[in-house]
Amino acid sequence: MKTTTSTLLVVCSLAASALPTRAQLVTNGGFETPRVGPSGFAVYSAGQSFMGWSVDAGFVGISDFWPISGLQSVVLDGTMAQELATVPGCDYTVSWHAWFGGDDVPPPLTVRWGATAVVIDPEPPPFAPRSLSFTASDSRTRLGFSGRDYGVTLDEIAVVAVPRLGIASTSPTQAQITWPTNFADHVLEHATTLPATTWTAVTNSASILGGRVSVSVDTAGEQRVFRLRKP
Repeated sequence: MKTTTSTLLVVCSLAASALPTRAQLVTNGGFETPRVGPSGFAVYSAGQSFMGWSVDAGFVGISDFWPISGLQSVVLDGTMAQELATVPGCDYTVSWHAWFGGDDVPPPLTVRWGATAVVIDPEPPPFAPRSLSFTASDSRTRLGFSGRDYGVTLDEIAVVAVPRLGIASTSPTQAQITWPTNFADHVLEHATTLPATTWTAVTNSASILGGRVSVSVDTAGEQRVFRLRKP
C-alpha cells in the first residue's frame, strides 16, 4: 500500500478461487494413475517413481480406500517429490487435502518447497483442506511431501501461480503498477472500495520493464483498488 500526496492506492491480487483457469503445475495430483483398484494397494519404495512423482525415501502407497475425489489417494511412510517449472520471484500456492490416522498420536505432514520445509500438525478426519504460499527462487522447484507409518493420506495436491502486483510512486500524481510477465494475458482492473461490486478495466497502455508488465496510473482523485483478472 502506497500513500501519495492526493490519494491512497491499494493493490491486491485475486484469490485462487477467482482464477479458475490458472494452470495447475502438479502432474497426477489426484493420484488416479496408475490405477490399482478396486480394493487395491500399490507400494513404491525409494528410488522408484509413478506418474509424475518420485519416491525420495521410505515408501509411498497408492490406494482406493480413502479418496477425497476421483478413485484413489496416496499414503505416506516416506517422502515423495515432484520437480516443477517455476518463475523466479513469482508467488505460488500449494494446496492439498490430508487425512491423519494410524497411531493414537497421528504423525505430522512435512511439506517441502525447495530448501524450505514446513511441518503441518495433524488435522481431524475427514480430509482437511490446507494450503501454503511460497516464492520461487529458481526456474525449477522441487515440491515434496513426507509422512511416516502410513499415517498421512493425501489427495488433490495442486500448485498454482499467484500474480503479485507491485506499486511505486513515480511522481506526486503518478504511480507505476507492475506484475510478472507470465500474467501478461491478465487484465488490470480498478474499483473504489473493498469489497467491490463493480470493477473497471484500466485502459492505460502497458509496457515491459525489468521483466514485468508496467502500467502508469494517475493518483489524483479518489482512492482506488487494483486487481488482475483472467479474461
